[in-house]
Amino acid sequence: MTTKSTMLGPMEVQFFAWTQLENKDQVQTGDLVKAMNLSPKQEADLLYNLSSSGFIVKLWRGVYLIPKKNPTQGVLLP
Repeated sequence: MTTKSTMLGPMEVQFFAWTQLENKDQVQTGDLVKAMNLSPKQEADLLYNLSSSGFIVKLWRGVYLIPKKNPTQGVLLP
């Protein structure tokens, strides 16, 4: 059985810094392409990794809920 790491990489840290700076509570696909200069593939991978590890919640296709503060155990439980 493998466990997922709760460590954030540099792209994830930059993502959370951007969302807190812009006071975002939702992110749509396409937002990060302009703001963080990512390719659409990098954006999709970043959002998938964050949602599958529990840092953000996928509301529906293309829309993600971002916590105001990062949870203490690293997993968002709305």
